[in-house]
Amino acid sequence: MRELELALGGGPYHKGPTQWLGMAINWARLTCAWTGPGGPGASHLDVRAETGPADAADLDAVGTAFRAYYNTLAGYLPNDWSLAVSSEVLIIEDTSGELQDTVTITTAGSSVAGTGTGAWAGAVGVVTRFSTGAIIGGRRVRGRTFFVPAVSSLAFDVDGTLNSTCVSDFTTARTTLHTALATADTVPIVYSPTHHVIHDVTGFLVADRSAVLRSRRD
Repeated sequence: MRELELALGGGPYHKGPTQWLGMAINWARLTCAWTGPGGPGASHLDVRAETGPADAADLDAVGTAFRAYYNTLAGYLPNDWSLAVSSEVLIIEDTSGELQDTVTITTAGSSVAGTGTGAWAGAVGVVTRFSTGAIIGGRRVRGRTFFVPAVSSLAFDVDGTLNSTCVSDFTTARTTLHTALATADTVPIVYSPTHHVIHDVTGFLVADRSAVLRSRRD
């Protein structure tokens, strides 16, 4: 019932080490809580520093961009749902996946209320797919994120695919987010919990099809 980022694959290398707040830590995780019928849930934004060491100001900027992404798309979120970016950022070491520290950001802001009206299905929405430059075991390493639920009349055509306005809006919102991350000297990543490595996101695609979220677990 929420946006959920999943990492697929992994490999024997990573881009790092990158320092966060002067520590030899590779990446940071921001969390957004989803609240509504069938919830709660959570979504994540995982980033690494482009040219460490990074500081709390960079993470503040990332928090601002993360909230702005959802605020831009609030019209697709049913009006009985709300989203809230946490002020706590997790600092995670990539080779072990272990939590090393937390950082408090001041830019999470107030919750984002859905403004969409009309029918919606609890597990159906929009999926954005992420590509990386990695190939592991003959397969490309990819990630994906769900925006679920989405108001049916706003997001979908009669054949069940996304309408062109929806694809454009989600593409623009994601492009704006990634541009803001670059300005904050950070890079979006896909993390593999299986292999404990990170891979830079090199591209994304808003899939022109309805997406079904089958699990509430991250």
